[in-house]
Amino acid sequence: MVTLKQIAAMAGVSRGTVDRVVNHRGGVNEETARKVRAIVDSVGYVPNSIGRTLANSRKNFRLGFLIFQSTSANPFFTDVLRGVECAAQELREFGVTVEAASCGMEDATGREQIGRIDRLVRAGIQGLAITPFDHPAVAAKLRKLAEQGIPVINVNSDLADSGRLCYIGSDYRKAGETAGGLMGLFHRTEGKIGIVTGSPLVVCHTEREKGFREILEKRYPELSIVSREVNQDDDFVSYDVTRRMLEEYPELTGLYIAAGGVYGACRAVEAVRPASRPVIVSHDKAETTLEMLKKGVITATIGQEAFRQGHEPLQMLYDYLSRGISPEADAVYTRLDICIRENL
Repeated sequence: MVTLKQIAAMAGVSRGTVDRVVNHRGGVNEETARKVRAIVDSVGYVPNSIGRTLANSRKNFRLGFLIFQSTSANPFFTDVLRGVECAAQELREFGVTVEAASCGMEDATGREQIGRIDRLVRAGIQGLAITPFDHPAVAAKLRKLAEQGIPVINVNSDLADSGRLCYIGSDYRKAGETAGGLMGLFHRTEGKIGIVTGSPLVVCHTEREKGFREILEKRYPELSIVSREVNQDDDFVSYDVTRRMLEEYPELTGLYIAAGGVYGACRAVEAVRPASRPVIVSHDKAETTLEMLKKGVITATIGQEAFRQGHEPLQMLYDYLSRGISPEADAVYTRLDICIRENL
């Protein structure tokens, strides 16, 4: 995407001059303005909505972005954080600060995530984007933030009764149904399926699994689910539980990885079943996942616009804080993108 700085260099003027022309604030002689507008039109530049909002309001904001992360780091969230960093960089010149934080997935009480939220509040955040745990205590904490005037956007995984402004992420039930459809299509006969999921406290994991199971039961009854393991989105745990599953069920014909830990699960398949791999359907397009797709270990993976899930919530929060503009929808669904080796 072309930036104001690049347009300024092309026009031989300052970035501030380009900003005044693009946002119609005057103070630029007509000849220079025409030159800048011609370059803007030729490169197809679209003014950044965040920049326009903040240029008008000139208020300093502090936002929090809180994700959960395993000890081995789910690469999906690496891509999400790239979106966060991009938005933070766009906002920085307007005096805006973005505080990114993470917490583990092992605490079944939700206390660790609540503690991270409290730290961000003490740091002075005025809005929060969060991947929440599915726990009543977390929902209560988010409702309290909303009551205090701190808007919350749930990212990647939603949470009922949390008082959030909106949700942005994939339609995870539909994602699970898509995975079930792919598993059925790649099987030409009956088969035995294993599931490796992340955490029962993460709605996107549980809903994906529900969608997957429903499609198999409804459309592919010849496929039976014989094993299910939990990996906490951790590649090391994923390797261990997948290896155990493959050794216990050597006749396994399909493996559905409903969460992170994709690379660890694939490494287990390579170690135990190098010559007779099961059909593997996973989620996301992290570098390590695409590596396994190129090698033919993964049969298909389903992307969900990770970068957008990091970038867009910050735009939404600023529209709301700066001008009181609420998101257009209660749930903003990102695109599901089926990827196989042949269309990389």
